[in-house]
Amino acid sequence: MTARRAARPGHRTTRAALASAALVTVAVAVTGCELTEKVTETEQTYTVDGKAAKLDVTTPGGHIYVVADDTAGDGAKVTERIAYGKRKPSTRHSLDNGTLKLTADNCGGVMGKCSVTYEVRVAPSAAVKLATNGGDIDVKGAVGAVDAHTSGGNIDLRDCAAKQATAKTEGGDIEARFTAVPDRVDGRSSGGQVTVRLPQGRYAVDATTDGGERTVTAPVDSGSPHRVTVHSDGGDVEVLAGR
Repeated sequence: MTARRAARPGHRTTRAALASAALVTVAVAVTGCELTEKVTETEQTYTVDGKAAKLDVTTPGGHIYVVADDTAGDGAKVTERIAYGKRKPSTRHSLDNGTLKLTADNCGGVMGKCSVTYEVRVAPSAAVKLATNGGDIDVKGAVGAVDAHTSGGNIDLRDCAAKQATAKTEGGDIEARFTAVPDRVDGRSSGGQVTVRLPQGRYAVDATTDGGERTVTAPVDSGSPHRVTVHSDGGDVEVLAGR
């Protein structure tokens, strides 16, 4: 039995409820400088009608939270939270051939604050492709395929029933908890811990680390069609039986 790891620093344990548009202006001191940058924060919520069979989200800096349930029907409900200094980043959304694309631009600027955080509700069957350069990714209840990548945050797949799941982070931890036997799981971190929790079954497991401990308690069968690959350059890797 492995000891449960301590909570990840900065890991968000609560999720803000979706809300109507709001505008707040605050002052933020720029670290190491005498200048003060005024930061504007905006929030808007909207619904997307039509069948969204696939969700594709890209943000240059911010968190991505996805809840897969039936409350949005076949479409989606989206909340955008934007924080910026001198220039507001633009956001776009489109639904084309069943793919809902949410895209945010980088507002740029030296020492400028700029982030776009997305909260999205979609149908459980929707496949999700998520990418952020500077935040966490949290997906709950997905049945469709999951592809998540962050350059600087943690990835958490909760109550996941996806057959295919890919999670890659260059600077954080990965935790994936499956409620159904997946066909293929690929989890890779350049600097954190990777943990995959699996339901009863037998799995072909490839678990490697260059700088931590390796723990595998899930039943292993090299000939199994259910393949789990995890790797960390600098942390522990765990493939565990049970949720």
